[in-house]
Amino acid sequence: MPQSPSLHEFSSGIATISRYCMRTEVLVSGASRRLEMRMEKHRKATRRRLLKAGKITLSGGGVIDCTVRNRSQNGAALDVAPPIGIPETFVLVIEADHAQLQCLVAWRKEGRIGVSFVRA
Repeated sequence: MPQSPSLHEFSSGIATISRYCMRTEVLVSGASRRLEMRMEKHRKATRRRLLKAGKITLSGGGVIDCTVRNRSQNGAALDVAPPIGIPETFVLVIEADHAQLQCLVAWRKEGRIGVSFVRA
């Protein structure tokens, strides 16, 4: 019959897994930041990092809450859960800035969409 690990062996294993997870998280967040910096070089306008509440207003009268992660004069990145069901065009309302911005979806990925602002 196999013997159960001692408390010390168990704790040591948990500590190893924890260190691995922290290293992985640092690597992933570092890679994400490098990708973000490379993308910033290709943008037409500099984006400012934000954490502001926003609302995606749908043409039928519905509203979807979102978080504005970054914004420039030309567009923004929005956290939405889930991004499925969001139309290609909509009005983004940022109450803190008293802003209503007509948007066109540029890209979608899990939990986030990128939009460009449509000028009238």
